[in-house]
Amino acid sequence: IIFVLVLISIYGTKMVNYGTYTIYHDRVLPLEGLKTIADMYALNIVDNCHKVRNGNISWEKALSDIEIANKVIHEKWEDYLKTYLVEEEQKLVKVAKEKMITADKEVLNLIGIIKRKDNRALSAFSINTLYQVIDPISIVFHDLVQVQLDVAKNEKLKADSIYTNSLIFSLIAAAIGIIVSILFSSRIINNITEPLLYVNNLLTEMKEGLLTKDIKIDERKDELGEMIYSVKETVKKLVEIIDIVQRNSESLVSAASELDATAQNISTISSNQAASVEETSASLEEIAASISNNLENSKITDKLASKTAEEAKRGGEAVQKAVAAMKQISEKISVIEEIASRTNLLAVNAKIEAARAGEYGLGFTVVASEVEDLAKKSKSDANEIRLMAHETMKLSEEAGTIIREIVPQILRTADLVQEITAASEEQNSGVGQINKAMGTLDNVAQQAAASSEELAATANEMSEQSEKLLNTIRFFRIK
Repeated sequence: IIFVLVLISIYGTKMVNYGTYTIYHDRVLPLEGLKTIADMYALNIVDNCHKVRNGNISWEKALSDIEIANKVIHEKWEDYLKTYLVEEEQKLVKVAKEKMITADKEVLNLIGIIKRKDNRALSAFSINTLYQVIDPISIVFHDLVQVQLDVAKNEKLKADSIYTNSLIFSLIAAAIGIIVSILFSSRIINNITEPLLYVNNLLTEMKEGLLTKDIKIDERKDELGEMIYSVKETVKKLVEIIDIVQRNSESLVSAASELDATAQNISTISSNQAASVEETSASLEEIAASISNNLENSKITDKLASKTAEEAKRGGEAVQKAVAAMKQISEKISVIEEIASRTNLLAVNAKIEAARAGEYGLGFTVVASEVEDLAKKSKSDANEIRLMAHETMKLSEEAGTIIREIVPQILRTADLVQEITAASEEQNSGVGQINKAMGTLDNVAQQAAASSEELAATANEMSEQSEKLLNTIRFFRIK
């Protein structure tokens, strides 16, 4: 019965849907097309005819609008004829076709008048022909529009009736379905609640820690039977697990106590080791400071040795330049001696010539004597200067030799100082690495001490938690 009622409801829904479809496609859309055709006749043809006659629009504009209207009229009319037409529509369509044949001829005549731009013919057409042709068509299309509205109204009433009947059948089917469901549900609930109450009692006893009750299993093979069997197996497995956990908890309490003692011992050893590492680190820092001081002194000595070597080189170069200058001075003094000798010779010759001159050469003789004495003195002084320059040049060469011998020794000393500096840097780097390693070792020792303390605390906490776990497990009674 329910199935038949449902089929009737589905059929009613389908009919309502079909009614809606035919109202839209066979009435609403054609209604829009008929209105467009009527507007084309009234606006694009009649109004444009008057507007071009009155000069409101151009002949070209009127021609374009009328040709477009004529095309749209025939397109919309063809679309309308493709829809479903009731008997009254078919009669009106037959009349409309006859009227449209006459109208088409006159519209073509109007198009020819506008193309010729014949104002007199247009006025005659507007007065004698236009309304006589267009008005009958407008009346027919108005009747067609009214038919669309009437048919749409009838379809709506029919759809409303079908909807009401479908609703009644649906309500009847729903009522019958509810009654049948209640009857079947009561039986199903009774079959379900009894095993569920039994399982609920078992779970309540489990909640109170009682796991000693023997669970009875019925011979039913449905899901509830499987559930009761699963509960029994679960209780059995739970008893085994609780027994294992209880025994392991007792062992865990003992192990936690031993772990606590071991952690305390490790903590003491780690603290002593950390103190030793700190003392070693302090000693290494003192050694590193001493090496750093020696390294700085070596660098200063290296700089002084390098500077001394540079100054010795510059001194040797200065001595060489002095020797060269002395040689030049000696050469210049030799020139001066030569000049003095020639001057002396000239003075002697002058005295001889003055003696020959007799009384007239007495004054010149005195001058020649003075020049001779001066030349002798210049030669003597030049000789002394040459000897002194020679002695100075000899001493300068000896000094240059000594400086040249000293410079390699100074450079060797600078190299030794650099080697000492490099060795000190390596020692400083090595001590730094050792100190860094000791710092790392110190951190490790500190971390080990802290970890051992945490381990002791964890062991203590684990012991307490084990006691709590053991007390919790003892809540369940399995024997």
